[in-house]
Amino acid sequence: MSFLVVAGFIAAAREIGAVEAALAFAGGFIVVALLLVGISSITARARERRAARRRKSEARALAGAAAFAMLPTLLASRKAGLALVVPAVAALAWAVMRENMPPTDGADNSPD
Repeated sequence: MSFLVVAGFIAAAREIGAVEAALAFAGGFIVVALLLVGISSITARARERRAARRRKSEARALAGAAAFAMLPTLLASRKAGLALVVPAVAALAWAVMRENMPPTDGADNSPD
């Protein structure tokens, strides 16, 4: 690759002069460097979003596993059994309310 760049520089230097060819190649290299920096920042943001989604998913899985592990302890007494029913009913009510609310961003949130 470097051989082609040097050959191109020599050809340009013969056609337009050494200083002008050097300035043209410098400008070209700056444009290539700016493109590479832009592409790098775009891919870094995409990697960051994927990592955030993965962390969120892992946190949900961990919370679910912890809740499932605590279930026998909570069911050991009648008072604790009631402590499970209230949040379950609240979660069900929230899901029904969310299902029946019109979307605010124009997206269709229906399950079908």
